[in-house]
Amino acid sequence: LFHHTHEIVAYVAQLWNITFSIPGMNKWLHRQGFSYKKPCGVPHKFEAEKQRQFIEYYENLKVTAKDEPILFLDAVHPTQGTKLSYGWMRKG
Repeated sequence: LFHHTHEIVAYVAQLWNITFSIPGMNKWLHRQGFSYKKPCGVPHKFEAEKQRQFIEYYENLKVTAKDEPILFLDAVHPTQGTKLSYGWMRKG
């Protein structure tokens, strides 16, 4: 995902040694089916009871673990994807 046209122009110049102006690249991207847009966020659905149970479990764990670190293992960082920004994306 490229956020700005000048980044795409630089990438194309570096990779294929082809020079585009920024307006020229904008036109080319539109002809190829790309659009400069901001994606729609999808709110996470959670179950309130499961959340309450986890908080209770976590609070008990903090008391019993004392000085031991509590590690969370997950495939996604908590802040990943929380800030939506504009970028060039294929339409559809």
